Amino acid sequence: MTPHLEKLNLARCYKLLELHLTVECPNLKFLDLSYSQVNNLNLRMTPHLEKLELSGCARLQEVHAPMGCLNNLFYLNLCGCSRFEDFLVDKRRQTTSTSILTATTVYECPLHPENNLPTFQLTCVYDETISSWCGNIETLFSSSLCACTKLESFFASICGLQHVRELNLESRRSRKVPKDICQLESLEKLSLRMDEIRHLPDDIYMLKHLKSLDLQYCGRLLQLPDDLGRLECLEELNLNNCSYLQDIPNSICNMKCLKRLHLYQCCHLKKLPEELGCL
Repeated sequence: MTPHLEKLNLARCYKLLELHLTVECPNLKFLDLSYSQVNNLNLRMTPHLEKLELSGCARLQEVHAPMGCLNNLFYLNLCGCSRFEDFLVDKRRQTTSTSILTATTVYECPLHPENNLPTFQLTCVYDETISSWCGNIETLFSSSLCACTKLESFFASICGLQHVRELNLESRRSRKVPKDICQLESLEKLSLRMDEIRHLPDDIYMLKHLKSLDLQYCGRLLQLPDDLGRLECLEELNLNNCSYLQDIPNSICNMKCLKRLHLYQCCHLKKLPEELGCL
């Protein structure tokens, strides 16, 4: 491939199975492989890439992106890939400062329907400065892009992200919340729709900027951490349909910012903290 190439458009080359970049292409800024059959992509030779279009690459499983090689990227589209149901990063459309990552269980991996591993798809909305997101892209790329995954490596890649403000995790199989979730220091909203979890991490109070914690439909959740009240910025706590939850820790009365507490259909809840009315 010519090293002077600036734009390579292979969109809708439906039969294209692979792309080998054997020499560095320092001038390549635009690469479009949308709706191709490429399953492995190495970006080591494209250090100045600005726009990467991979939408509809349903067979894409691996993207090799060494740290720093995407520093100039301002547009990335992974919508319709195996793991990414909806993933668009576009610096040109910045209007607000939001960063949302959603992981949702799917019934089977489209590439490996016979695999019994848990399956997830991710939805991502990110509108902050692209420079703060580049490391996250490379972190997500470091694990397989296939929908079926080992939970530990999948959760580790999520908890290694930076500047994520909203995280939504939905799982019908996992019995544990990611152990390193408290590393997401910028998190303001956390939603866990995880049917099988019994407990939350004891150090969840380390999410100092958390304003909303949504645990509705965590039907097997037995108890909340005693130090939950150390979430001093929390404004909303949703425990609707946590039918096995038996009590609320007294420390919740320390949440001076709490405005909304949802306890609909908490069938086994025996009592509320006596000082709850002081909030």
